[in-house]
Amino acid sequence: MSDSIKLYGKFTKQDNDKKIVEGWASTEVMDSQGEVVKASALKNALSDYMQYGNLREMHQWSAVGKAVAAKVSDGKKKGLWIRGKIVDDNAWKKVKAKVYSGFSIGGKIVKKIGNAIEELVLNEISLVDRPANPEAVFSLVKIKSGKVIEKQDGMSGIPHPGIQVADSLIAMAARLIPFSEMNAEMGRPYKHIEKAISAIKDAAMFELNTEKAVVVGELHKREKERRIALELLKDEVSDLQAEVGFQKGEGNYFEMLKENL
Repeated sequence: MSDSIKLYGKFTKQDNDKKIVEGWASTEVMDSQGEVVKASALKNALSDYMQYGNLREMHQWSAVGKAVAAKVSDGKKKGLWIRGKIVDDNAWKKVKAKVYSGFSIGGKIVKKIGNAIEELVLNEISLVDRPANPEAVFSLVKIKSGKVIEKQDGMSGIPHPGIQVADSLIAMAARLIPFSEMNAEMGRPYKHIEKAISAIKDAAMFELNTEKAVVVGELHKREKERRIALELLKDEVSDLQAEVGFQKGEGNYFEMLKENL
């Protein structure tokens, strides 16, 4: 069993003026990896993490910001909520463009019972493109003078299956990149990891192209149905015009009879 952990959650708020994002980084629901992180485990690990509060992107080595506030809720919704200040301009552009849609916690599993993680070491939190926790979601919020003046849902609806698979593959490749870089820095073999990453990316691209073909097919089908509906509508209009014309002619005929009386 791997002792590493990476769990995801969407942002819930965004302050564009201060480059601040906030949201649930993890909640007590099963994520796409089939694991549940207990709120008690997060609570025990939080103080050590907040000594540095490092925010990265896609679990890479460089930091793009800092966690300025964090708390573990044990209320109706249990989990880790954080507020992060982004200082890297490129990372912030990706947040605004919804390329990065959530947080991901990264660390080491210390104790796991079944699929429940009871103890962990929280090493870092990253901005990521793929939230896996279905409850840890964020919306993009613009705040002015302490008031929310604009709100947009971060990601809504369930994507097509091909996109879901591609998302999972891309996240898998992203998790392997740091290991490839670490092996290269240590002088250890890393080409095999790069080959695996390349193969995973190819598989993700195949899924996206397949999904694109399905979507395009659906669009063509809808366009055909729309054209058929328009033709039927034209026929209805034509029939109606003919009926109205007959009624008008009928009226004129009676007027002519009255004049001849």
